[in-house]
Amino acid sequence: MKKFDYFLILLAATLIYLGYSFSLRFTNNADDVSEKQKNTYVKKVSNNRDRIPSQNLAQKKSEDQEKQKINDIEKEYINKYVGFKKCIQSQDCDYPQDDPRSYELEIYKAMNQHLKNIDVLSSKMKEKILMSAAKVSDGYVKETVLKKLLADQIYSPDWRDIILDEYISQYNSRLIPEAIEYLKINSSEADKIIINQRIAEAIATGSPMVANALAENLKIILDKNSVEFYKSYLSNLQEGPIKKNLARELNDFELHSSAG
Repeated sequence: MKKFDYFLILLAATLIYLGYSFSLRFTNNADDVSEKQKNTYVKKVSNNRDRIPSQNLAQKKSEDQEKQKINDIEKEYINKYVGFKKCIQSQDCDYPQDDPRSYELEIYKAMNQHLKNIDVLSSKMKEKILMSAAKVSDGYVKETVLKKLLADQIYSPDWRDIILDEYISQYNSRLIPEAIEYLKINSSEADKIIINQRIAEAIATGSPMVANALAENLKIILDKNSVEFYKSYLSNLQEGPIKKNLARELNDFELHSSAG
């Protein structure tokens, strides 16, 4: 081989080696740059994530604020109701006392208006307040409670007994129709036995106005089973308007049943 040819081959090999080395170094540098850019981007995103709350966190914060708002409303409502009760007990609040009844009447008037906004409470707390209000002596408060029970169809054995005690056995005749209507809602067969026994006792021993109102409105709750119970009870009543009204109700029920 000539020296010139050998020199050309050596030069070519050198050039190829230099080209390969340069290419490799460029690739490595490009990879380093790409990795640095990637790390910079990830860090930037992470920093942004730390600065801006996620949607879930914002939603949770909003829900917590709403719950706190509801709790504050409930607390304010309950405190105001309890305040009415305390005023009745203490007889020492800023209500008119022009006569012996004016003080309590004004408190019950305010309480009654307050009860009309009871839907701001949770179901559990609403029922607790209504149970308390059902036992006060004011007829308008009792009426508001009863209307709410009927509207929302709130029923339980505890309510059954409260209505029997507070509306059927020892109260005036004005609320008797609605009280009987309420007792009819969702009553089990076991409930009906207790209800009919208590109504019969109230007819026999209650005030004449209440007993007469019960007899006149008995058709609301009568069924084929209870009509026989009241027919057997009828013979124990003294002659008079109450017995006459009860007999008419029973007779009307049987006529309508046979016609149906």
